[in-house]
Order: sequence, then C-alpha cells, then structure tokens
Amino acid sequence: YTPPKVPLIPGSPAPDFTFREFRSGENLSLASFRGKVVLLDFWATWCPPCMASLPGLLELYEEFHAQGFEILGVSLDESAEDLRRVIESYGITWPIAFEGKRWDNSIANLWRVYQIPTAYLLDKEGVIRFRDLEGDSLRKAILELLSEPVVSEAPPPAADLPEVAFRPEPILELRVPEEVGVQEGKVATVFVRLLNTSPYLAEEVRFSFPDLPQGWEVEVPAPFNIPAFGEREVQIRIRPESSLEKSFSASVRLSVDYHYCINDACFQMSQEEKLAFVLGASSAQSPSLPWWILALVAAGVLLSWLLFGRTLTVLSLVLVGLGVAALVFGIFWGQARQAQRIASVLCTSCVGIEEAKAPVAEIPQALLSEFQDFPKRAHLLVFYTPWCKSCPYAKDLVAQIARVNPRISYDFIDADEKRTEAETYGVIRSGRAVVPAIVVRETGKILFGTEDLGRRILAALKEIP
Repeated sequence: YTPPKVPLIPGSPAPDFTFREFRSGENLSLASFRGKVVLLDFWATWCPPCMASLPGLLELYEEFHAQGFEILGVSLDESAEDLRRVIESYGITWPIAFEGKRWDNSIANLWRVYQIPTAYLLDKEGVIRFRDLEGDSLRKAILELLSEPVVSEAPPPAADLPEVAFRPEPILELRVPEEVGVQEGKVATVFVRLLNTSPYLAEEVRFSFPDLPQGWEVEVPAPFNIPAFGEREVQIRIRPESSLEKSFSASVRLSVDYHYCINDACFQMSQEEKLAFVLGASSAQSPSLPWWILALVAAGVLLSWLLFGRTLTVLSLVLVGLGVAALVFGIFWGQARQAQRIASVLCTSCVGIEEAKAPVAEIPQALLSEFQDFPKRAHLLVFYTPWCKSCPYAKDLVAQIARVNPRISYDFIDADEKRTEAETYGVIRSGRAVVPAIVVRETGKILFGTEDLGRRILAALKEIP
C-alpha cells in the first residue's frame, strides 16, 4: 500500500477528509468537529464484531455527547438500504459517511483500513491519541480527553513508532479447469471448486470477470458463504459472442471476492485465477464426486445384500467387497481431506493462515547474490512462538541470510515470553501474537507470514536509509 503523508499513529494529526452525511446529505469534514473528542469508527452492517460493539457505543454516546464527545461512523456497506435499516433499528444519531463501495471507500483508503472494526480516538485538537480501544479502556480515554483544555499550540511531533505492514492471508483454495472449450453462441459451463482451508467462515463469496471479452455473457451464482473447512462447487455459465475466429483463444481472469472475520477484526480478500478459453467442443467437465456420496452408495450396496443377496454366495461376496471398499475409501478420502485442512491451521492464535508443512527454508537462487552484496548493516528481530508451525521456516531463512552476509545480524524472540517487546513492535495485536513476524530494527518495518518471504525481506532491507 502507499502510506498517507501523515502517519496514523498516536501523536499524529488526523488526516482530514470531507464527506456527505448519509441521512441529511450535508457536506461535512473531519476538521469541522475540531474542539470535540471524536471517535472515528470504521464499520459495516455485515461485520458481526461491528454490530456487537454498537450497544456499547450507543451507551457512550448517550453519556458523553452533551460534554463534547462525537462519533463519526464510516460505513463500508454496499447496500444503503441495509445501512438505513440498522441506523433506524438501533437509533443511531451520530454522523455517518457512506459511499456504497465497501472496501474501496475513499476514507478507508486514506486511513489505510484493512480490517473492521477499526476505531481512532481523536482529541479536541484533531490529534490521534488512541486506537481500537474497547469497554472500560475506551470510556476512561474519553473521560481523559474531555477533561483536557483546548489549546492553540501546534500538536507535538509524532512519536517515532514502527510502522506495521500487515497482510491478511487468503483462506480459500480455488480449483479451475486448465482449459475450457467454447463454441459460437453456445453456453459453456465451467465448474469451479472452492475449499475453505481455515476455521473461519468465508462470507459473501462473489465471482466476477474483470476482463471478459466484449459481447460475452456470463451467469455467476448469487453470493454465498463457505463454512470453516467446508467446500463448494459452483457452475458458471458463459456464452461467447456469435462469431469467433478459427484460431480463437483467450485467457480471462476469474476474480473471487469475499471477507472473513477473526474475533474483533474482519478482512476483505480478493483472489484471482486464470481461465483459458479455446474454440472447440467443451471439455468434458462434471462436478467431482463428494466423498459422502461414495459412503452412501456403499451403504446402499450393503443394505441390498442384507435384504436380497444372502442366497447368492458369489454375488454377495462381490457386493460386500465393493460396498466395504467404497465405504472405507469414501470415508477415508473425506476425513483425510478434512484433517489436512484442519491441520493447516493448528496455530489457533495466529491471525494469518499457515501451511501444515512449511517448505524447506532456502534463499531463492535469484536473490542470493543480492543478499550477499547488500552493503548496509541491518538487524532483524524474528518473533516466534512454540506453537507456530511456520515459524521454523522464517527462523531458518533469516539465519541463512545472515550466513551469506555478515553485515546482517538477527535475534530470535519468543513472543509469548517477551510480550512487552512484542507489543512494542506491533507483533501482539488485540491480545494475540501474529507470528512469524520479522522486524527490520533500522526502519521498524514488520513482515508477517512466510509467503514470498525472501523477496519481502530483501525489499525491506533496501528501505534502510
């Protein structure tokens, strides 16, 4: 992402913005609330943690609004009707900014909002003082800021705190056919299988084709949810234009958008896969057979033998053999796949999603010379926990980098044992350790997860002044 000009850390002036109030249509700005204590709340009606926090916010607003406390809600909803219904049912009276663009909301982009609920508490001078407080902590902070006098001096300079570069991980595995045959003016059916590899609900899964050829028609399923460790196969119907060249072929992006929530945070994700279309008869595609259908077939075979096959010795043996084999295979196949997905997220306290078996740590050959020739001194802090399954990969990779370049040093830090240090660097978030996390001490840059880690470490090192 591109950081805003003003850092979003306590002690920094809050970036100003203008918006059209959802109900009145009045044009307002954040600066127009100067002189009041403002809670800037990013939320949405489809976000369960956001909705759970509403009663507490209503109590705080009723208690402190007359004393100079204001809430400014920035809604990441897409449906104005859903937002209006919630506002009316809860009796919300504070100003609401709404654009109907979900995660493309301009205010959310300005404030680098990657999860909701996210809330900033601003003092009377428009300076960021706290972030993501809840319950008694939020109430005490509001009282503290309300008691402060309004001063005309410029706010103090922002504290030199580390910037967190957090990257939520996708939780869906997409399986698409390698090639799809199409014929002029005829409907081609594409089967897409989605597997949820996490213990979280994937909500409002949507399909789109950003670069579908002009004149093509596509029918995608309505938004749906995929439960934890669940899977779903969908049919997408595509009708190409009536005239195609004999040598026609096209590669089209299939985009899958959804969001998922982890306790007090919701993440919006977008994943893409390429679909290759060629002129010709459609490839034989059919939905894959779920494991439980094999189990049902096996049960039916066994039941038939019990009822009708006892006198047919040879046939009975064949039926029994087929039934038992299908039953065992079906159950084993389903349980093995389920267990594999569950095992991939044994790290229950992580925000990110990890692989069950991390690959062997090795510096990519294309990056080796760049690590060896890196001219500056750098110190990497590698935060890990004993229960983290992918932390050994991060630790091994950093150790290898230090071996090829003596100017790069490192420390391994147990985030469970040294929680204060982990909190200082932003590794503890909402009471949970997000590991593995690698901090470049010279810049405060934090890298989470193991995806493309070597390249990300090199890019972070190059940011050292």
